[in-house]
Formats: sequence, C-alpha cells, structure tokens
Amino acid sequence: MKSNTYYNNVYKLISEDFNSRQAHEVIREWRSHNIYTLDIASKLLERIVKNLNLKNCYIGQRLKRLVSIKQKLVKSKGMRLTKMQDIVGVRLVVNDLKELAKVVKLLQEGKILGKNISLVREFNYIKKPKEDGYRSYHITFEVTNSHKGVEYKRLFELQVRTKSQHAWSTVVETIGTYMGVDFKGGDGEKDWKSFFKESSYIFSWFEKFESGRKHLTIDDAEQVIRGSIRLKEIMLELKITELLALLNNMTSDISYKLNETSKNDYAIIFIDYIKKESVVRTYPKAASKTVNDLYIRLEEELNYTDQIQVLFVEITNLTNLRKAFPNFYIDVSEFISILKRYFNRLNDYASNLS
Repeated sequence: MKSNTYYNNVYKLISEDFNSRQAHEVIREWRSHNIYTLDIASKLLERIVKNLNLKNCYIGQRLKRLVSIKQKLVKSKGMRLTKMQDIVGVRLVVNDLKELAKVVKLLQEGKILGKNISLVREFNYIKKPKEDGYRSYHITFEVTNSHKGVEYKRLFELQVRTKSQHAWSTVVETIGTYMGVDFKGGDGEKDWKSFFKESSYIFSWFEKFESGRKHLTIDDAEQVIRGSIRLKEIMLELKITELLALLNNMTSDISYKLNETSKNDYAIIFIDYIKKESVVRTYPKAASKTVNDLYIRLEEELNYTDQIQVLFVEITNLTNLRKAFPNFYIDVSEFISILKRYFNRLNDYASNLS
C-alpha cells in the first residue's frame, strides 16, 4: 500500500489542474480502499437502529463523489485526502430531538462500536449551528484494520439528523443543484442566505417546542412570529413558493427504476435531470471490485456535467434510498410539508395574541 504522502500530494495536482486525470486516479485509488469501511459503517447503523428499536428512520451510506472530494480539498485550507473524514459518509435520520439524543448517548458510551471502531471527534451543529443555519450532529469514527500484517486506519463520518433538519438540508442542496450555486460552500447571494438562515431558525424553534425542550411564552410566540414575517417577505421577494412548487413537480415526473434484489449489497444510482429519470443498479458484495471499476468509469465520463449524476451507495433498504438522499431526487416535499405546518401553527398563535 502506498504512503499517505503519495495520496496527500493530490492537492498539488488539482491546484495546478482541477481536472487532472492523474489526480482523479489517485483520489479513486484512495477511495477504493474505503469500501471495507463503508461496510463497517453500515453494520454500525444497523446495530444502532436495532438497539434503540428506532421506527420510521432513514439510513443511508455513500462514498463521496469525485467532484465533491476535489472541491473540499481546494476550499478547505489544510485539508488532506487521508484526513478527509467523510470519504465514507453515513447518515441516520430520526424522528425528533429525543431520539437523536439517545443515538448520541449510545455512541458516546462506546459499547456498541465494537473492537475496531473508536470515536475520534464530535461536532454539535444543533447546539451551535453553522453560519448558514445548518443543524445536525456529526461524529467522526476511526476504523482499524490490517492487510498482510500491516495495520492501517480509515475514517468515516456519521451524520445524525432529525427529519426536520434533514428536510432543511435537502432544500439547501436541491436549490443549489438547480441554480448551480454551492450554498453549502458559502456561495450565493445575501437574500438566499437569509432565506436558509431564517427558515432554519423557524424549524429549530418548533423542533425544540414540539420535543418539550421549550415551553411557549408570549415573548417566544412574538419572537418567532416576527421571524416568520421576515421569512415570508424573503420568500415573496425570491419567489420561493413558486420555485418549491416547480421542484416538487419535477420530483413527481422522475421515474424510479429499480432492479431490486434482496441479496445485493451495493448500488449505483444514476440521476438524469434532463430525462427526469432515476435508475438504480444493484450488485452483490462479491462483485465489489467490478462495481467500483464501473463507478470509476462512469464518474470519469460524467465529470464535466451536473445534469447527470452518479452515486455509489451501500444498500440496507432500497426503499429508503430516496428518503436518505432526497437531494439527488430533487425531492423537497418534506420541507414544503413541514413549512406549511409551522406557518399554520404560527397563524394560530398570532390569532390568539391579537
């Protein structure tokens, strides 16, 4: 196995030429070494769900896309390929803050991790949201394994979100994809950033209230009503209601084709935004090298377009793929539903206060 220095030098290659084929080969080689980690992370998710008897949750696992890895290397100062914690990314979407707290506590206790997984660091973006309003709980783990007597370590990141947080994050990514703007990376105009931040505030407030963490007072109601007024003004100016309706209609037009086989373990998802078509191909674990080679070839062919995307994922429940990765399906229906519910409740509060 090559040294970390070899892999980390890829930063120099993409700094000189963002589409360097040599850089692509190095990144893909490193990423292929993480397929085993993807399997370990998937099994951890299954143990969490079973241990806590979680119902109606969404789980998803994926290898980070080539273009996303390159963008992160360029944008994140000091980032190195071997230290990128989310080459393998796993996601657990639970119903509310109470369930989320149980998941975090279980992982912090450590018993469920097993011998070869250790917790490295935690980022509580719920207690301290990102500047754009992003909320979630991130935990980085390290997996220890050996190959031909040589021990090596790999990282993976678990994102634990509530459904409300997941819906908000999905809208940020989906609108960004539709508009060709990297809102997650801090790009975009001020008004759009205000929309995301204000909507996150409203979602956060109601989530705490509904979980029993916050008791409603007149001051609370007045404050959140003022926030909702600002949010509605921004939505009117940016014509966001019309945009969400457009995106939702696009979702209903996308066909979901699936050659589902219960014995298969991996999937390659194709999303064609022009044809409005989604195709999922599944493969058994025994074909991991074949499917990885196919993914590499397809990714190289599609490197210059965002209108067709390809994603490599670990399968646990194919019917949950769309729920775990709704941004790839332009699915904003959950956000629309939650926003309507919150606005209706705010109208009730306003009537009671007047």
